[in-house]
Amino acid sequence: MKRSKRTEQLMLVILIVLTAGVRFWMAINSTPVPYPSESNVLNAVRYMTENATLDTDFYNHPDNILILCVFLVTNLYSMITTGNLISGSISSIISRTIDASYFASHFTEYLAIARCVNVAFSLIVVFVCYKIGNRLKPKCGLLAAIFAALFSSYTNWSTLLLSDTCLMALLLFAVHYAMKYLDNIEDNKYLYATTVFCGLATIQKYPGALSVLLVVYLVCVKHQKTFQESWQRYFATVIGEGIKLAVLYFVTCMLFAPNLVIHIPVVIKILISESRDTHLGSDGLGYLGNLWFYIKCFINQSGWIMLGLSALGTVLFIKRKQIKNVVPVYLGFVMMIIMSKLGLHWERWSLMFHTSALIVAAYAVVWVYDEVIPSLAEKRARMAFKSVTTVVLAFVLVVLGSNTILTVISRVQPDTRCVDGGVLNEKGITPENTYYESYSAFCPGMRPDTEFDFNKIQHVMISSYMYDRYKLSGSRYPREVDMYNWLSENCEQVYEISADPEYSTIMDQSIYTEFGVKNGIQQIVFNLSSIAKKIKSNDDYFGPTIKVYRLSEDQVEVFIDMLGVNEDA
Repeated sequence: MKRSKRTEQLMLVILIVLTAGVRFWMAINSTPVPYPSESNVLNAVRYMTENATLDTDFYNHPDNILILCVFLVTNLYSMITTGNLISGSISSIISRTIDASYFASHFTEYLAIARCVNVAFSLIVVFVCYKIGNRLKPKCGLLAAIFAALFSSYTNWSTLLLSDTCLMALLLFAVHYAMKYLDNIEDNKYLYATTVFCGLATIQKYPGALSVLLVVYLVCVKHQKTFQESWQRYFATVIGEGIKLAVLYFVTCMLFAPNLVIHIPVVIKILISESRDTHLGSDGLGYLGNLWFYIKCFINQSGWIMLGLSALGTVLFIKRKQIKNVVPVYLGFVMMIIMSKLGLHWERWSLMFHTSALIVAAYAVVWVYDEVIPSLAEKRARMAFKSVTTVVLAFVLVVLGSNTILTVISRVQPDTRCVDGGVLNEKGITPENTYYESYSAFCPGMRPDTEFDFNKIQHVMISSYMYDRYKLSGSRYPREVDMYNWLSENCEQVYEISADPEYSTIMDQSIYTEFGVKNGIQQIVFNLSSIAKKIKSNDDYFGPTIKVYRLSEDQVEVFIDMLGVNEDA
């Protein structure tokens, strides 16, 4: 038994080391073009460094745990490698003689290091999935960890400086300690640990506050015997316990994010403004549409069989009357159901749902191996059933693995927004005579609100990361859609660069394009053919399709009218 346990732990170590190697390599070699949210994190870290404060001055997400870790790691890295902080020498920061060019010249390097911090959180996710799986059933943990390590959404988002992977690590810790508490309900330290991690999840990203429902559940279970004796005393006891844990929750938030408490009026305004059902490119599906969107994303990354295994695991939990001990695992489903009420859909928001489904699926597979197969009377039947189960599991792993390999390949391709400026200059396309939008070659991130001299306009540069989102929003943006159609139908296209569609990851497809559901065989064939094509060719790009149109003098006037510039003025 001990030897089997040591073998399992050794396999876990190997899995984490391999996962770390791939993801750290991706983080270092991924496109140097940051997502807008990545820039927000680094700008907050820069602000903290230059003002010698732990106030992030950023409250939208709010990313406090991630920002704090990046602040410590990037400054430590900079001190070791250059002897300076990320914004310059300590003396220049104290004297307020900071040279802004110092941070800018090291931005790409700091971005890669910061992404590595997020990779570390993703490895924690793999480890905690292992711990949670083993609490459900021996041997389940390793398979749950493998599923999480191979799931392409984790591979993609863990190598970018976004809040979701860090949030997942904190939520899974809350789930883990909740399960430990349910196994030993007399030991309150696990209840307190769950509450602390719920607080940390909240200050990482506001939807993390939904994890408080887990604490409420634990308190109700703890005092269920009291309910049988007297429901009045039960409610009094539950309320008293709830107040005590609420204090611990808020103290946790105060200790790790006092800036959110100090600036609570700002936080409230942001919560109100962010609790909306409209966001360019991610609205209009409605409640059921959002739910189906997240389910499609899960299927397209892991296959229909994995969805069936998750359903089987759920049935087993009910049949075996293990509801009390596994309710924490379903926190992801609860969060998805609640979050889907908001009319927005970003694939990475459903990582908690994905993770819950992966863990439950791992439980179902181990149950088949440990209980169904041994229960068969005939040896031939056992061997046949075991062979079929092994083939099914191998098929699922190939779907997961090939999706992840394709994600890795796509993420390390040259970005279409990082093209050689000389190519554009040869065609007379410059920032001065070209009207350009966000996510284009002249504006890799979100375009700032700067004035543009329309008297000099000769070209228009557009990006699929913008026009796809407008077109997906249906009738909400008719003027913008008409403008894109007018450009393509009436103006001369003088330049285009695009990513090979086969290297576009499933995450980008789910955000920027309409996509259907592929079965497992289609996924494997598509992925393997794309990987083979990549091996033969190194000339493919990742990123949006960028197009440039030349405008005549008359067309310039029409374009300005379509933009509504005069109306805005």
